[in-house]
Amino acid sequence: MEIRTTYIGINENGIKGIWCGFKPEKAIIEEARTILYPDENKILRHKETQIEFTSVWLQDDMTEEDYEEIERNTPNDIINENMPALDGGEL
Repeated sequence: MEIRTTYIGINENGIKGIWCGFKPEKAIIEEARTILYPDENKILRHKETQIEFTSVWLQDDMTEEDYEEIERNTPNDIINENMPALDGGEL
């Protein structure tokens, strides 16, 4: 599992923005969110409720210890055999 912080704020030019994984030096940060991500090809499952997530915004008393990583049971991509591939290749 990996914890990354997402920052929401205003940059030095007065433009609102969202920065994922790094904090800009000259920005005014209005909010910081701590996000928990699973390792590749895994998902997060809440230990008590058994609800599965692809990522979790840790709020209030939520901690990394509340979740476990499990293998993903379904493929990440949905393939529709009746539609051509977006890159022009064959399915």
